[in-house]
Amino acid sequence: MGALTLRVAPARLLFLTGIVIAVAPAAGAQSGSSSRPASAPAKSAPADKKKEADAKSKVPKEDQPFVDRGLVRYGDEWVTPDEKQKLETGWRRQDDQLIAPDEVPNIDKGLYKVGDSWLAIAEADTAHSSDANPWVLRSSHFVVRASIPRAEIERLITFAEGAVDRLQKILAQAAPPERMQLTIFSSIDAANEFAQRAGAGDHSSVFPGYVLEADPEKPAIALFDGGAGKGFAHLHVAHAAAHTFLDKSYPQADRIPEWFAEGLAAYVDRFIDPDIRKWSMDKLVQRGGLTSVEKLADLKLVAADPDGAQKKLFEAGLVIAYFAEKPDKADADRFKKAAEALKKVAGRDAAIQKLLQGGSDLEKRVRSFAGFGK
Repeated sequence: MGALTLRVAPARLLFLTGIVIAVAPAAGAQSGSSSRPASAPAKSAPADKKKEADAKSKVPKEDQPFVDRGLVRYGDEWVTPDEKQKLETGWRRQDDQLIAPDEVPNIDKGLYKVGDSWLAIAEADTAHSSDANPWVLRSSHFVVRASIPRAEIERLITFAEGAVDRLQKILAQAAPPERMQLTIFSSIDAANEFAQRAGAGDHSSVFPGYVLEADPEKPAIALFDGGAGKGFAHLHVAHAAAHTFLDKSYPQADRIPEWFAEGLAAYVDRFIDPDIRKWSMDKLVQRGGLTSVEKLADLKLVAADPDGAQKKLFEAGLVIAYFAEKPDKADADRFKKAAEALKKVAGRDAAIQKLLQGGSDLEKRVRSFAGFGK
């Protein structure tokens, strides 16, 4: 894959694109008379506190963040009580909208609601062809915004979900409880303009799949550069999905050693699919092959050297592929400890950097795994 260079202005500006949805439980009003002054808060009876504690203790740990926000389960979803009531009375979800019962037949006809109109897919694609009015699709783990054809979004979502599924498995880490934000830009010009305004940093100049650290919501950003078989958008999306998975799953994720974070992202974008893996190996050979496993510890993406930086991404991804798939027992144990160390900031760097400290023997094992020989 040739280098895709996105030009980034040096200024780092705050540009918010993520949407934060917070549903807080309403505060219950106290009723009845009291000898206590109006300004004094009422105290809960011990029995009430015990009942509340007992109820909370019965909530599974993974469900607690949703319960705390006043959300309730409806099938596999967490929704507001109002949404649940609607869904139970004939409303149906289409993407990010709830459709009233009298309009549901339009969904069954294969139509899409755009504003107040119901459109066939070709018309809907046209209506959503600008970044000002993108499609907004929901998948198991993502809310995806894109102004490209819907069929392409659905195709690319499979790569985002595949990246999350693989990382959950190799890191023994559940996906974030809330859907992650992913924006796919329809052209290099749109992606460049966004990166310049948002201060996306060197990563966007090296590889067009990243997380916007300047935004508190930290949405994932990817570039669409062609449909199925015509571009590398599936790599960009998987790479971005991996980064946002890390950001949403671990504390101070921006401080994870760069080679490890980039290696995980490169692994899921180009070393899972057999065909893409072969292409990646061939590209790495064309660029001089694997240089040094130990030197990956100093990996730093630099916009001034996109080719060199992309080669480092290939190498880091290959090393992660070895640890994730066919390590010897000692290497497997070290990788497991590194994955566990991700959950805490203290001691994390040491556990991760230890992965690269196997010397020439580790390098031989990685080269053998890759089929590079000596």
